[in-house]
Amino acid sequence: MKNRNRMIVNCVTASLMYYWSLPALAEQSSSEIKIVRDEYGMPHIYANDTWHLFYGYGYVVAQDRLFQMEMARRSTQGTVAEVLGKDFVKFDKDIRRNYWPDAIRAQIDALSPEDMSILQGYADGMNAWIDKVNTNPETLLPKQFNTFGFTPKRWEPFDVAMIFVGTMANRFSDSTSEIDNLALLTALKDKYGVSQGMAVFNQLKWLVNPSAPTTIAVQESSYPLKFNQQNSQTAALLPRYDLPAPMLDRPAKGADGALLALTAGKNRETIAAQFAQGGANGLAGYPTTSNMWVIGKSKAQDAKAIMVNGPQFGWYAPAYTYGIGLHGAGYDVTGNTPFAYPGLVFGHNGVISWGATAGFGDDVDIFAERLSAEKPGYYLHNGKWVKMLSREETITVKNGQAETFTVWRTVHGNILQTDQTTQTAYAKSRAWDGKEVASLLAWTHQMKAKNWQEWTQQAAKQALTINWYYADVNGNIGYVHTGAYPDRQSGHDPRLPVPGTGKWDWKGLLPFEMNPKVYNPLSGYIANWNNSPQKDYPASDLFAFLWGVPLLSCQACYDPCGV
Repeated sequence: MKNRNRMIVNCVTASLMYYWSLPALAEQSSSEIKIVRDEYGMPHIYANDTWHLFYGYGYVVAQDRLFQMEMARRSTQGTVAEVLGKDFVKFDKDIRRNYWPDAIRAQIDALSPEDMSILQGYADGMNAWIDKVNTNPETLLPKQFNTFGFTPKRWEPFDVAMIFVGTMANRFSDSTSEIDNLALLTALKDKYGVSQGMAVFNQLKWLVNPSAPTTIAVQESSYPLKFNQQNSQTAALLPRYDLPAPMLDRPAKGADGALLALTAGKNRETIAAQFAQGGANGLAGYPTTSNMWVIGKSKAQDAKAIMVNGPQFGWYAPAYTYGIGLHGAGYDVTGNTPFAYPGLVFGHNGVISWGATAGFGDDVDIFAERLSAEKPGYYLHNGKWVKMLSREETITVKNGQAETFTVWRTVHGNILQTDQTTQTAYAKSRAWDGKEVASLLAWTHQMKAKNWQEWTQQAAKQALTINWYYADVNGNIGYVHTGAYPDRQSGHDPRLPVPGTGKWDWKGLLPFEMNPKVYNPLSGYIANWNNSPQKDYPASDLFAFLWGVPLLSCQACYDPCGV
C-alpha cells in the first residue's frame, strides 16, 4: 500500500533481446534498423536516416522502460491523479500551472523536417512497441499497469519533448524562491524595522560572495556585470507578503527523492522539519551535489584527456538514466541520459566527450502583478488594464470526482500564486521560455560535433542553466555555463519579485558571449561541484542554495592524523 502513495516513475526492465531487425513500415522507406544489445544489455541502434535511427531508439526505450516512461509523461503533464487517485490532484494542478502546452506545440510545429524526424521517429518507435504489447498483453505488458488498472497511451512528438521540459527544464532550470525571500524580508522588517531588516536579509541571502570557489580560476576571468545588492530599488516597491511561504506548499520528497503523497498539513510539517534539520526543503535540498572533473593533456597521465562526471540524480530502479548507442545518419555516439532523452546528456562520439551538471544560474524572475478590483482577470501593465490569458484545465481523478480549474498567464508568464489581501498575482518569467525544444535539440545536435567550435555553437542554443563540459582526442578541454539570462533593469534586485507594471520588464537577454566559459585553462583541469562558475557571478535567488566559503567541513571537524 505504501508504494501506491508515492510518485511511481520506475519499473522492472523488460527482457533483453540481443539482435533483430525491425520490419520496415509500409508508409516509410524499406531501410533496415538494426538493434544490437551489448554484454550489459545496452542497445545500439544502426540506421541510415534520422527517422529510422530514432524510431529504433524509441522502440527499445518502450521495450525496456514502458511503465517508467508512461509515468514520466504523466508526471510532466499533470495526469497522475487519473491513474493513482486523489492524492495527486494538487501535484497535477501545480504541474499544469507551470507550463503552457500551446507554446510547446508551437515550437514543435516550427521545426525543420529533419528535426521533426527526431521527435516523430522516437514517438513512432514507442508506438510500435506499444502496438506489439497490445497484441499480447498477458506476456508483454509490465505488471505495474495491471496493478494500477490502466494501459499505456500512444505517443506523439509533444510527449517526447515534454519529458525533457518536465524533467530537465522544470527541474534543473526553473528554481526560484523569490516569493519565499519576500516572506522572509517582510518578517525581518516587522521585527527589526525597514533598514535593519534589509541589512539582516542581505546577510542571510547575499547575491555575490567574492570568496566563493569558482570553476573558472580567478586569474582566467571574472564576470563583467557587477551587482550592488545594498542599493535595491525594488524592495521598497513590493507589497507585503503575509501568506505561508510557498516553500511549505511544494510537494515533499522522501530520502530516495520520490514525491510523497501527503495531506496539505502533513506536507507542510514534513518540509518544515526537513528545513529545520538541513536548512533546505525536500525540493531545494541537495544532500549531495553533482560533480565533474575534466583533465587536459598537460595533467592526464597515459591519456589525452580524462572526463569524470558524477551527476547526483538519486537512486532509482530502474535507473534515472538510460544507456544507448546511436550509429548512422551522422551520429556515432554512446552514452546515457535522463529519461532516455533524444539528446544524450553524457556521452562520446569517438572524437569528443561531453558531460553536465546543474548550473544554478538565475534565469527566472517573479513579477508581482497588480490586479484590478473591478475587472477580474485584468492586471496593470504599462499604464493599462490588460486581460490575462487563461485556459480551463480538468483533472481526471481515479475513483473520484474530476476537478476543473483555471490557469492564468500574463505578459511575464504563468501565475503561480495570488494574494487577494494585496490584490497581487505572482507571475513566473523564464529566460528560456519559448526555447525548450531548441534546448533539447541542442543537446541532440552537439552529439555530432567534432571540435570546440562546433560544440559551442550548440551550447549557445541551449537555453537552460546547465554546466556543459568538453574534452577531445587531442587533449583539449573546455567548460561553458550555458543558458539564457535576463538583461535586467538597473536597480532590479534579482533575489526578490519586481513590480509587473512594465517599468521593470527585462531589456532583453544577455548575449552568449557573457556566459562564463573557458577553453584549455591554465590549470590544465576543470572541476565543479555545482559551485559558482566564475568570480563575481551572481548566485541564484534560492534561499537554501548559496555560493560561498564553508566555515566548517568534514576536514575541519575530523582530522584522522590528529594534527
